[in-house]
Amino acid sequence: MAEGLMLKDMEKHIKENYIGKEVREMRLPEPFPLDWIRIKFYCDGISDDNPLFTDPAYGPKTRWGCLIAPPTIISAVRYPQPHSGCFDKPWKVLNFVGGNELEWVDVFRAGDRYTTSLVLKDVWMKHGGKGDLLFMIAEGGVWNQHGDLIGKQDAMQIQVDMPEEAKAGEPGYMLYAKEEPYKYSQKEIEEITTAYDAETQRGSKTLYWDEVNVGDKLPKIARGPLTLLDQITYRGHGLCMAIAWPGTFKIGYKIGKAQFGEYALRTNPTTNWPYESTEAEHNDITLVRARGLGLPFDYGAQRYEMAGTLITNWMGDDGFLRRMNVQIRKPCNLGDTTWFSGEVVKKYKVTEGEVEYGAVDIRIDGLNQRGEMTTPGTTTAYLPSPGREVTVPIPVKVDVIGSTSIIQ
Repeated sequence: MAEGLMLKDMEKHIKENYIGKEVREMRLPEPFPLDWIRIKFYCDGISDDNPLFTDPAYGPKTRWGCLIAPPTIISAVRYPQPHSGCFDKPWKVLNFVGGNELEWVDVFRAGDRYTTSLVLKDVWMKHGGKGDLLFMIAEGGVWNQHGDLIGKQDAMQIQVDMPEEAKAGEPGYMLYAKEEPYKYSQKEIEEITTAYDAETQRGSKTLYWDEVNVGDKLPKIARGPLTLLDQITYRGHGLCMAIAWPGTFKIGYKIGKAQFGEYALRTNPTTNWPYESTEAEHNDITLVRARGLGLPFDYGAQRYEMAGTLITNWMGDDGFLRRMNVQIRKPCNLGDTTWFSGEVVKKYKVTEGEVEYGAVDIRIDGLNQRGEMTTPGTTTAYLPSPGREVTVPIPVKVDVIGSTSIIQ
């Protein structure tokens, strides 16, 4: 492997050049208008049919007075995973979504316009089971047209060295060597369809903090088996990703070159076309091997966004998702299913500003159909009490790092 292109050199390069700068990721023209159809498209991409988020006639009847968006739309308004620095040189590294830590102080309302920030906050190395890992953290915020902060996110991207001793796709190179999609038994199929048919939202039937107990289980939800159509729908409806890097044929060729440059492009081993973007590695059965995987794999952001649906289904229209921290530990490959479940682990009162809130901490378990933990997380939801609704915006100052300049 060429000297100076390893992970340790990348760490030094990023620390010297990119820390504190605005991340050059896929970004929407701002201020970005969030109308009901954009919210509906986003919901389609994460398989959320909650009328609070999808029915323009339903929202005005709720305490919010309008249609609102799932809180996790923050990651679609500004895609937060920090790739900057990965494609400025021919680094011999592979990158994966590590997760996201999110915080909200208000809801996203249809009709508002939003501006964003995303700054590379930190980089560090750690040794893992598959070798050295380079962790990159980007911190960003989203503000409405009044300059009011809606929420912030601290997203993690993980880089690993591309093995020198093997070529892409050959034995010894693969990080996850599954090469055949999982085949479901009739019983497993029925378990998934039963979960789909049974999934509901609490909606207007208010869940009060007073009636929640430690040990309560949240209704489990299933998302899968993952298909190519699921991938395309999420990618095409994902706001920031859909608008900032769209296009077929000529448009895709031009944007692919301009977005990150030549080092973000791949040569398709089947067609010899040298202008495939790294995005295609998610879906193309041949290109995916260059990412160290045997099968197409999901978008990590989609998975932590879907985890939010577990909470919003449970807490109903009057609850408020205050914080969520979800990790992506393993890929979800073509044909895999993620089962999200939750359990109340703590119940307490908290005062922010001069307002008291009823808080509930919930553990999230995201397991695939093999029973492997792929998506663990924790959340904090604020719930009303009789005669006391959850007041927003949360009266607390939330710091978001400002940028010194834009990464070129």
